[in-house]
Amino acid sequence: MIETKDLILKQGSADDWQDLYRNLWSRGEVFRYMFTKPSQTEEHAMKKTAAYAEMHKEVKTEFFVYDKATKQAIGIAGLKEMKPSIYTVTDIALCPDFHGKGYGKQILTSFISLAFDELGATELHYDCFKQNEVSKRLALSCGFAYTHSEEAELTKDGEKVILDYYEVRK
Repeated sequence: MIETKDLILKQGSADDWQDLYRNLWSRGEVFRYMFTKPSQTEEHAMKKTAAYAEMHKEVKTEFFVYDKATKQAIGIAGLKEMKPSIYTVTDIALCPDFHGKGYGKQILTSFISLAFDELGATELHYDCFKQNEVSKRLALSCGFAYTHSEEAELTKDGEKVILDYYEVRK
């Protein structure tokens, strides 16, 4: 579990499906810069939340994000080890109602501490869609440096996109 000023990041539960459906899975605007599609039905959201919660049992650096004030699940965030001592941020996706409050920075700052101080990372990588200016500013504000851009294929529809890559080193 990670606690910030306004958030709690912890392994999730399938019981969080209603919060995540309302706050994240059904919000199409969130998925503009993600590799998957939003959930169109409650049934899909239930399955998606259960799958994420199951993954959390295996990958201890993947989290549901909870708002401290309301106790509701408002997003997802995670890290993944790519190679020994090299980690990447896999997700930071929050309910649009919580954008612009500094929550992304709280998460990314916490991930930098987690990676370097607890997991023994020597590098932490971050990527985002080239046109995602908010995500770029977040990375740069947390000390990441741009390294390169690369084409990737979206799994949701086969569309080609350009990703910008950033990294910070210990």
